[in-house]
Amino acid sequence: MSQLKFRIKGSCASLEVFFENGVKLGEMLVNDDGFYVYFPELNGGYWDAHMLSLIAQTLDKLNEPWAKRLAQETLWRDDEAPPILWNHDPTAAINPGA
Repeated sequence: MSQLKFRIKGSCASLEVFFENGVKLGEMLVNDDGFYVYFPELNGGYWDAHMLSLIAQTLDKLNEPWAKRLAQETLWRDDEAPPILWNHDPTAAINPGA
């Protein structure tokens, strides 16, 4: 089965996504809401269901700590700035067992 490879770009808020042969597929970036999203490289070609599933699974792993943290936090008033909660190292999600 095909595999994805990842490289942290600059900070832990940006991950480059590569196919196993080294072709860049896109980037996973932290969105304004604190969750990772995927921006594909649009160079033509296709992605099969397995590749899309790997991308979705990786996003789920990356976003899990943030989702759990938000679920534990109390609500803040509309006139208050939301607390800065994001301090997540994506290495564990992209390199299980690391």
